[in-house]
Amino acid sequence: MMKKMLSLVLGALLFLACNEQEEMIRVDVDQAMNSTLSKKLSDVVKKLDYVALETDSNSLVGRNFEVALFDKDIAVIENRKILLFDRETGKFKQEVLHRGNEPGGYASTLVGRGMVANEKAGYLFLNEWDKKMSTYNIYTKERKRFPVMGPIKSVAYTEDDSFVITAFNFDGQHPLKMWVYNHYQCVDSIPNSWKFKLMSNAMTIIHNDEIFYRMNGRTYFKDATNDTVFVVTDTLTPVFVFQSSNLPQIELREHPDMLYQKMLDKYFVNNIVEDANHIYYTVAYQEKTYQLLYDKKTGEGGVLKGGLTNDMDGGISLFPEHITDRGEYVFVLNPALMDEAELDRCNLKEDDNPMIVIGR
Repeated sequence: MMKKMLSLVLGALLFLACNEQEEMIRVDVDQAMNSTLSKKLSDVVKKLDYVALETDSNSLVGRNFEVALFDKDIAVIENRKILLFDRETGKFKQEVLHRGNEPGGYASTLVGRGMVANEKAGYLFLNEWDKKMSTYNIYTKERKRFPVMGPIKSVAYTEDDSFVITAFNFDGQHPLKMWVYNHYQCVDSIPNSWKFKLMSNAMTIIHNDEIFYRMNGRTYFKDATNDTVFVVTDTLTPVFVFQSSNLPQIELREHPDMLYQKMLDKYFVNNIVEDANHIYYTVAYQEKTYQLLYDKKTGEGGVLKGGLTNDMDGGISLFPEHITDRGEYVFVLNPALMDEAELDRCNLKEDDNPMIVIGR
């Protein structure tokens, strides 16, 4: 059983007070947005595997999806269906599950709101119709159902049998930020220290209002209304901070009725991927999305125009979607979002399924 948690605020203050000698990384978003960087793909990975997902009437993939890279398969997870492809050939294997009330159906996945799969253990998270959740193992077909403590906002695993579920906070009064599960039992909770009112306008331009990612076997978390990234165990411990005079945290909390146009002039960090040497992140600003990199060794940061320059095979530049626990970099080429020149270089058509590029 995990130890009872301290308050997030007290924990953060204690951490900062006791670890002043361990200087936290501070990512200067203002400086980065006004700078450009060029980074070679060969500085990050040594090999690329291109997997074109088979396109037919049974395997079509929509615009909004997430990719999980399992040992032998690639899962494409949409809200309404989950498709499985061979990770070597891209050949369509089967529809794993789909949304519906019939036996075997589920209410939804949580695409865009967390880590919807445990790639190492081979299972997916599902939101059930009866206000429960479940994990579904794509290999054993085992479906483990478990009760949740309230409406689910997002979910992320921390260990093979441990995960966290975040709570909705529509009115700013919900006392909890997360519930902590171990072996499918709720064993603890994390207090909600970021109290703010419903931000219906803000959600229209925030791709992920809660961000989870993995690095070195640990789970990391950032909330859209907080500038700090935390490592998640049975508590939240701050590890680095995004700094800018143009981040939306205070404005969104104090002025939930902010005009849409005013919010467009704020920097929204929408995605984060991290490895030993770099922090990769995206920023939404004035209806555009920028791909940025922070170099931990030099402290330099800037916008990567188009992504990491592909000096390995002369192909299109790439930007990581996520990094698996195996250390594989997952890049997604989505034809629906590519221009004609990019499609030609990748030998893709606009209505093709995505191409998954695996870097090692």
